[in-house]
Amino acid sequence: MTRRSIILGLLGAATVCGLCFFNDWVLRQTYLVGNNMPAAIYGSFVLFCFALNPFLKKHALTGRELAVVMALTLAGAGVPGGGLVRTLVPSLVIPHHL
Repeated sequence: MTRRSIILGLLGAATVCGLCFFNDWVLRQTYLVGNNMPAAIYGSFVLFCFALNPFLKKHALTGRELAVVMALTLAGAGVPGGGLVRTLVPSLVIPHHL
């Protein structure tokens, strides 16, 4: 875990959190993080790995750094996405309701 991988992972999580609200509630499109395997995040990651990382040459991210970036970004995606917000609150209230 290097500093740049942690910084990039936190930036990725912040970007997903910001874009998720804008996409879901302002534009009212399909959920950006609608399930446990968000295509928007994995697609961006694949594009970064194939299109941008090879051109960085000397400063390219290693596999371990890419794993840290992806883990932090996916962890941040659970908060604004459908996984935590749509399912946690009803799960907490349903025992009282029943």
